[in-house]
Amino acid sequence: MYFGRLYLIRDPDEWRIANQQLGYPLYIIPLIGVTRILGGMGLLIPNVPRLTEWVYAGLAINLSLAFYSHLNGGGSTWDKFDPILVMAFVFASYVLRRCMRANRWSI
Repeated sequence: MYFGRLYLIRDPDEWRIANQQLGYPLYIIPLIGVTRILGGMGLLIPNVPRLTEWVYAGLAINLSLAFYSHLNGGGSTWDKFDPILVMAFVFASYVLRRCMRANRWSI
């Protein structure tokens, strides 16, 4: 949700990275911000498992496309793997949430 907010308030650094390094057109950047905020809010809504599954699917697609954009864009080699690192955390969150919902685990 934090980075979605940066896209919506037109943070110059984030817009420069998205537009110049990754090649996103300027009209798509606010839409990316809105979808990131909606996805974060969707994860915070309790007791709606179908919505949660869709949000996790959207996050996986978003991060896969971000990895592809980083591979084809500029930046250092390590910056290209940031989406994969975030995807590992999203995957861990998904697995832990599924385990908690199945009552196999409780935190």
